[in-house]
Amino acid sequence: MKRQLELVDMSTVVFSLGEAVMDFFQQPKVGAHLLLLDLNLPDGSGLLLFKRLQEQRIAVPTIFVTGETDERTKVQSLDMGGDDYLTKPFSLAELLSRVNAVLRRTTSASEDVPSGVSFHEQEFFFCGVRVVPGEMELHFPAGPVRIGKRFFGLMAYLSHNPNVVLPRTQLIRGVWGRFANPKGRSLDQYVMHVRQLFRQQGCSADQLRTVHGVGYYYQSDQHSEGVQEPSRPEEGLGALS
Repeated sequence: MKRQLELVDMSTVVFSLGEAVMDFFQQPKVGAHLLLLDLNLPDGSGLLLFKRLQEQRIAVPTIFVTGETDERTKVQSLDMGGDDYLTKPFSLAELLSRVNAVLRRTTSASEDVPSGVSFHEQEFFFCGVRVVPGEMELHFPAGPVRIGKRFFGLMAYLSHNPNVVLPRTQLIRGVWGRFANPKGRSLDQYVMHVRQLFRQQGCSADQLRTVHGVGYYYQSDQHSEGVQEPSRPEEGLGALS
């Protein structure tokens, strides 16, 4: 399950004991978007562990994953506040479907964009093109183009952090949330699509530059003339392109 979830860019942590789960969630600034919890653990019951988390006011969406087929156990799990109940054996497709369904219900819209960025904020420019957050549009010379939350989040984060090299991990967690998998390739795909969109509209996205092996660098409009290039990364870290 860990391997399959990471193949779709989800960051995972696996524990075999309930006490390890409690220790994890009691750490400062630690959390998760979702908990997959077996009912039968080596050191106790998954239901009792779930109750302990609730008593500690540790709120995490939970899918119970178990071989238990007793309907009373399923009802009890859901009545206690579980978000779903998955009975073994199950397919990868079903697992991903259940996981995505719970994440859609429980992940707030604010986590789709960087911290401090609002869909109601003032317009800003990205690579010389006006971005209208309230309409989720890019206003190219040929006309407006609608964009999704991730595209908006990426452009907003870059425009709010100009003229510095942004490491991949910082950018991924700034746009996808602090629990996102920093090894995923989604960031590169979105950057590629942004560049393709600008080319299709006859515009340049040269202000968005790749720092190979490190991350990305956005040169803001206000600094597009006369700006000194950022210092070249040390050998082995990468170079701007």
